[in-house]
Amino acid sequence: MEEFDKVSMIALKDQPLLYRIVECKVDGMQNSEIRDVIEEEFGIKHSLEYISSLWRNKIPNLIASAAEDEFLDWYYLNEEKGKYKRCSRCGKIKLAHNKYFSKNKTSKDGFYSICKECRNKKDENL
Repeated sequence: MEEFDKVSMIALKDQPLLYRIVECKVDGMQNSEIRDVIEEEFGIKHSLEYISSLWRNKIPNLIASAAEDEFLDWYYLNEEKGKYKRCSRCGKIKLAHNKYFSKNKTSKDGFYSICKECRNKKDENL
C-alpha cells in the first residue's frame, strides 16, 4: 500500500484538484460532497458525471502511467542495462524507449531527438 501511495503522489503532484478528489474518495465522500469541496477550495464547479469520469478514467490512467515509469526506471537500472538520451528541446534525460521517444528508423539509436512530451507540446501550439 505504501508503494501505491508513493506512485499516486508522483502521478498527481502537479494536479492538486485530482489529488483532492482522491483524498475525498478515500475518506468515503460521495460525488455530491466532493463537488461542494472542490467548489469551496478551488472555485471550480464540475458536474457529478465529470467528477465520476475523473475518478474512473483520468486518475487511474495517470497513476498507471506513473507506475509504468517507475517500473521502467527500475528495470533498466537494475535488471537490464538501458540506454538513456537527452531530449534536444527540454534537455531532460530520459530512457530511450518508445514510451518517451517516437521511433525513427533514420536515427542512429532508432528514436527521434525530441521526446514525445515536447513533440506533443509543439503540436498543441499549432
